[in-house]
Amino acid sequence: MLHALLHGDIVAAWHHNAVLLLLLPLLAPLLWLELNRTRHPRLYMRVHSVSVALTAVSLLVAWWIFRNIFLS
Repeated sequence: MLHALLHGDIVAAWHHNAVLLLLLPLLAPLLWLELNRTRHPRLYMRVHSVSVALTAVSLLVAWWIFRNIFLS
């Protein structure tokens, strides 16, 4: 997916891994929050909580199952 994206082929990147392509825009705010964690400690703690991590893992597992059962 990353190879196709770096060559400007968004359609091929979408076909390789749509979820990762959709999650890429979240990296900028997470990076900003990581760099400013001392300025915004409550927001940092909310984003880096166990519930957010479990939700993210659950969504990834659900996508993995859906993709392998219904899109194969």
